[in-house]
Amino acid sequence: MQLSIKQSVHKLLSDQIVVLGLEAYYDIQETLIRGRNGTEFTFAGLSTLTADTIKSFEGYDICWVEEGQVISRQSWKILIPTIRKDDSEIWVSYNPDLETDETHQRFTIHPPHDCVNVEINWRDNPWFKRCPGSRAGALPGDRPR
Repeated sequence: MQLSIKQSVHKLLSDQIVVLGLEAYYDIQETLIRGRNGTEFTFAGLSTLTADTIKSFEGYDICWVEEGQVISRQSWKILIPTIRKDDSEIWVSYNPDLETDETHQRFTIHPPHDCVNVEINWRDNPWFKRCPGSRAGALPGDRPR
């Protein structure tokens, strides 16, 4: 669980902008990353949002919910109708903790008709690099090749 924006995906995206040499194209702020082309990444924790504060997300094209396994039924009830711009999407990435997690039930066990559910793992990432001689990223039962 992220306790602050600094611990969120904001850090990952900010770091990648620097690694890829794209600083001239993005303005990185404390809770926002704004692109010169009009793109905007806004970072907020769903657990701290209320029905009133979440209304500001109404015009967004894509809402990415990271660490979605901790999102409650009430938060989904507020968020889903808020992201209503034509052709808008909600993307959810999560690691299911329990079969009964609201997000897992809502999008994997009983997905809506327009849901595209893609199950992936670190093994599916072609850019995942293992450190030579390390077991980083290995799961129990994995064997070196």
